[in-house]
Amino acid sequence: MNFVLQLIHYRRNAYHHYLVNTVLEPITAVLQQKDLNLDINPVSVYNELVASKKRANIEFTGPENVSEEVASKNEEVQAIIQERIKLLDRHCRAFLNRIFATCASAPYSVRFMCKKIYEHGTTRYTDASSRDIYSLVGGLIFFRFFNPSITTCDSRSVNIVSVKLTSIERKNLTLICKVIQALSNGIPFGDKEQFMKPMNSIIEEYSVQIHQFFVQLCDVEEINERLEVRVFTKI
Repeated sequence: MNFVLQLIHYRRNAYHHYLVNTVLEPITAVLQQKDLNLDINPVSVYNELVASKKRANIEFTGPENVSEEVASKNEEVQAIIQERIKLLDRHCRAFLNRIFATCASAPYSVRFMCKKIYEHGTTRYTDASSRDIYSLVGGLIFFRFFNPSITTCDSRSVNIVSVKLTSIERKNLTLICKVIQALSNGIPFGDKEQFMKPMNSIIEEYSVQIHQFFVQLCDVEEINERLEVRVFTKI
């Protein structure tokens, strides 16, 4: 818990540059598309469709309140969702590729905490695989660090963008983070959220890369070794 508290305390200061350098570009790409909507929940899309027809004074003969099963069978809903899946996939990849590319520039303190979490996991969960233990690292770097910063990028404490997010923009970023977190946890979407299953292709495709990311992230020297190197270079 001390790791998490320390991370939150320093996030707006020492880690701010790293955050901005890593996620500003993919966040901006999302916000620049003013009509972007990444919601792929069939019921939500169905309700949007009904509302849009009403606004346009187009007669809608179907029921207004339907189940996910009924909504997912609607051809117009299916067409909208297919296009949104492509967009959600593209934006998720943009975030992941950027996060992986900037791993080496992550602050030492972040990487050191990740290393210690991994070491603690290997000691406590002796029967777990390295991939399972690295998911603990993902709980810190994604669940506590990246994802909250992305979804609240317009807040004063995070301060990545200066514009106030609309509800749709925030939901778009939340859906992207939902996919990223599932990848970090190594758990594909299941029957509980069937509409998210198309995003399992990313979880499968990026499984090796995220494992390599965790390994690289944790590959830092101990504090005393780091201090010794700094002292030596000054001599």
